[in-house]
Amino acid sequence: MAGKTEWEDMLIKLGHMEAPPQEPKVDLYRLDTPEIDPKQEKLLNATLDELDEFEDDEDDKILEEYRKKRLAEMQAAASVNKFGTVVNISEPEWKGTVTNAPSDLYVVVNLYKQGIPHSILLDRYMEKMAAKFKAVKFVRIRADEAIHGYPDRNIPTVLVYHGGDVVGQMVTLAPLGGDSATPDDVEWFLAKSGAVETELEENPKIIRDSRTKVNFMSSSASKKRDSDSDYSDDDDD
Repeated sequence: MAGKTEWEDMLIKLGHMEAPPQEPKVDLYRLDTPEIDPKQEKLLNATLDELDEFEDDEDDKILEEYRKKRLAEMQAAASVNKFGTVVNISEPEWKGTVTNAPSDLYVVVNLYKQGIPHSILLDRYMEKMAAKFKAVKFVRIRADEAIHGYPDRNIPTVLVYHGGDVVGQMVTLAPLGGDSATPDDVEWFLAKSGAVETELEENPKIIRDSRTKVNFMSSSASKKRDSDSDYSDDDDD
């Protein structure tokens, strides 16, 4: 057994000193960890219907506690994720639906007009956003009904309300890339407005523009090489 210093090692080797007792090593991989009762784990993950099926096998009091807990979780989720679609509103409904909405609720308003291509495109993307972020209220209203005399050149327009105030605004799809805009671009805009939480880590438009630039530079370089090659062939002739 080794000593604590080289000097002690030498004394132990010469027999002038006894080796100190070695401390037992702890095997971290063999440490006992508390095991979850399989029955308890099954109850924790059970649905309401599955809990009903356990009635014959489990204590009624325990089952009732799990049933109440599961029901409370479902009610909490339902109270938050209560929308899920884009609702058409009219001018008389604006105040109650948008400006006087609960202070903790985000309302996304799409000012649209039929027949405008980008407005039609945004309508489709808004349906996707509403289905994905059900805790946010999505509504649409004809632009000239919401704002009398609103110019077509500004359609579509998106307004994000929170607590009665406009916290986000987008006029036309140009900021998102126009024809090349995607649902991810709309999600990024909504996230920057604070209306939704997103897993997107970067602005998708910037990523797309960077790829387009790289592809353009690569294509230009390829064309230049082809042109130089043709010029060289002419010189050889």
